[in-house]
Amino acid sequence: MKKVIIILFISLLVAGGSYYYYKHLHVQKKVKSKHIPTIEEIQRLRGIPVVVYKANYKDIKIYRSFIGTVEPKKVINITAKDRDTIKEVYVDVGDRVRKGDKLIRINRSTISAQLSAIQVKLNKAKKDLLRLKKLLEKGAVSRSDVENARVAYESIYSQYRVLKTQLSDRIIVSPIDGIVSYRNAQVGEVATSTVPLLKIISTKGNEIKLDIPETYIMEIKRGELATISVDSMPGKTYKGKVSVVYPIANPSKLFTVKVQIMQKNPLLAGMFARVKILVATYRNTLMVPLAAILEKNGKKYLFVVKGNKAQKRYISLGTVYKELVEVKNGIKKGELVVIKGGYYLSDGAKVRIVR
Repeated sequence: MKKVIIILFISLLVAGGSYYYYKHLHVQKKVKSKHIPTIEEIQRLRGIPVVVYKANYKDIKIYRSFIGTVEPKKVINITAKDRDTIKEVYVDVGDRVRKGDKLIRINRSTISAQLSAIQVKLNKAKKDLLRLKKLLEKGAVSRSDVENARVAYESIYSQYRVLKTQLSDRIIVSPIDGIVSYRNAQVGEVATSTVPLLKIISTKGNEIKLDIPETYIMEIKRGELATISVDSMPGKTYKGKVSVVYPIANPSKLFTVKVQIMQKNPLLAGMFARVKILVATYRNTLMVPLAAILEKNGKKYLFVVKGNKAQKRYISLGTVYKELVEVKNGIKKGELVVIKGGYYLSDGAKVRIVR
């Protein structure tokens, strides 16, 4: 009996070992020996997956963006015509004025005194001229004496007219519509013709001053259109155009460009403005994504899908616009250009368009 039990136990061990070998070691060998296909094999069987883009003509506009400062187109210095005392000041900084509005009244006491003195001289010259004319009729004086008296009278009369005009100018008025930006005039102080009493900035035709690096200055031309915005007024834009391009760089090696604002606006002098200038427009330009462009040995190329095959095309490029680039030759409108998967392709490779 004992002998039978031993024989059964040995049989169970052999059967269990055989089952373990079959289920584990044999299966593992099968897994380890499973073949992983190469890219070439995938290409031969199904084709390499690619994403394509249909080449098309586009109209593109090239902008350059800069930051500048809002400036008034005109700044007028208000001065007195001669030295005299300020009697009244009608405006202050921040006041809006219109052309012809009163700004300052000057005493004109000095002019009044000069006018009184010249009036005496004028009366005497007039009497002398009349007296000499009567003497000429009697033959007591020569014609040259009368002529000299006439010249003297006209000279004094000319001085009299100038002083008379200056006296009438005792009220200084605004020459433009604008805002008073500076005041140096106080009642009782002496005004002169060399020191500004007020400054008035124009409220019409504000402009943006830009400092342009030499990298871009050759692209900027007078008359080019611009779009203007300021951070303090989000969502609002204003039209403008380049009005002045300075041909000489400033000490910072930047070129000054001025952009005129073409429409009514609430922008104030000193504000920072963002300006986009339209520097070029290209029409009917054949464009493809930059992602399609490949390069080898200094030569640029891309792949075009024909049927289910990839064709390698050497190309020359032009203008870059955002994520697109102009292709000058090598492809035609409507062709399917590979924009993903091109690194795995070769000329004539089988492809499968996935998107």
